[in-house]
Amino acid sequence: MRRIRTYIFIILALSLPLSQSSGFENPTLSLNADTLVNDIQQANNTIQIATYSAYLKNLWSSHDPVIAALENAQRRGVNIEIQWNGFKDNIFNNQTSDSKQSSELKWCQYHHISCHFPSKTRAYYHRKFMIIDDRISYIMTGNLPWKVCTSLHPSRKHCTINYMWRTSSPELIHELEAISKADDVSPPSKPILTLNKKPVNLIISPNDDRYMRFIQQTKNSLDIMQPFLQVKLPNDIQASLQQILKKGIKVRLLTNPLPAPQKISQELLDLQKKYPSLLSIHESSPTMFIHAKVLIRDKASVMAGSINWSDWSLHHNREVALMDNHPSNIKFSLKNFNALWDQSTKYKTVTY
Repeated sequence: MRRIRTYIFIILALSLPLSQSSGFENPTLSLNADTLVNDIQQANNTIQIATYSAYLKNLWSSHDPVIAALENAQRRGVNIEIQWNGFKDNIFNNQTSDSKQSSELKWCQYHHISCHFPSKTRAYYHRKFMIIDDRISYIMTGNLPWKVCTSLHPSRKHCTINYMWRTSSPELIHELEAISKADDVSPPSKPILTLNKKPVNLIISPNDDRYMRFIQQTKNSLDIMQPFLQVKLPNDIQASLQQILKKGIKVRLLTNPLPAPQKISQELLDLQKKYPSLLSIHESSPTMFIHAKVLIRDKASVMAGSINWSDWSLHHNREVALMDNHPSNIKFSLKNFNALWDQSTKYKTVTY
């Protein structure tokens, strides 16, 4: 009898959405920052932010709603801490990164906000998240202050496509806090450590094999939004895509137009040449820059976060992405993907 009850429990657990079966509360995927601004305005004690860098023009603008909300929270006595990327000690240090860090640091000092620049020389802290009062967390695809398009309707005004997850899961909040603390005290000149114990639906780079498995376990269709595809395609991404393409699975890949003389990675072009009826590559409208990194599998699961298709992102950086299969989030992500796909154009190989 006990064995029967155990089997029933396992079946019920497997039938639940990922976040419910792991003790997670229902996360919500969104395109705009309205809810984020409202949550910042309701903050009472602490706001912890992890970001790679900042959109500097917006950082100094009191007209940006997120920045304005943070400034108001700070004036109310809310303790705000920001963990940036460790540009200062990075071997890829250059004049541009020095200038960005200097501006970020000046902004922190001007607003009396506690800022940390983890010391690292072999990778980047590219994760993007926020924790409010230890009760609400956001995982973003973009940097502070999270520039987003207010609408996906065709427009002449340029904007950036970014997504954000909102959740009140204690398990997820605890994990994000643990990541931030570990990165803050990690010694310089060492690789960023791979984390072994992870929540079931939180992907944490470097070297989280579940990212590849998400692709490899596709059964019917895979829709992808990825920027920066001019870099060499990592071998494991190439192998994972080829694995599902060989099975006859259709893949739609949406990216940004590249300025000459750049072009999409040769590895992707080779795959498209080999599977022309299965792999479709489109470029977004020039007025909408896709910065969101999103995978929609079988119209049943979605992953979004900071992880892009570069070797650094997958195997060296600290990155975070969340997986979910709640119907509302699938509907949201598919609707937006299809809207952007309808405005896109088929990628044409250009020889320079």
